[in-house]
Amino acid sequence: MRDIGIEMATGKYMMFVDSDDFLHPQTVELSVESIEAHQAQMAEFGFVRVSNDNVSRKSISFPEVEIIEGCTAIERCSNHVSWNKVYLRNLIEEHRLRFVHRCFEDTAFTRSYSLICDKAVFLHEPFYYYYINPQSTTSTFTIDNLTESIARAKNVIYVYLEH
Repeated sequence: MRDIGIEMATGKYMMFVDSDDFLHPQTVELSVESIEAHQAQMAEFGFVRVSNDNVSRKSISFPEVEIIEGCTAIERCSNHVSWNKVYLRNLIEEHRLRFVHRCFEDTAFTRSYSLICDKAVFLHEPFYYYYINPQSTTSTFTIDNLTESIARAKNVIYVYLEH
């Protein structure tokens, strides 16, 4: 589904929000402002986990606005989910990045993007509310999922070797 969104997108920025999750109302506005103010190619923001309509107190957050430069630094600092970030569509298109597999597809995509990204901003606010679904792929891990994950790692290595 995300690949269909990439193909149909026409705007300058892209986000990938899971259908059972939700965002703070100012997420897009503040992320885009930070990207533009710092001439960055990605904004990443904190998130909280939500289950059974309860918001977890445990959140992952970043300092006020932290600016990270260089693909290696971004690769080390960024978490590798696609849903708590704002991306530049032209970078995705220019490098033909796609969500290759169905299981744990975020990892290959975000690692590949971070390797071509020169500057990112990390916002400390937990703008994303991630719903913990006990039936999700990440909650029901299998050996087939691991095999797919290894195949995606090969794609990341290819992007890394290109740059």
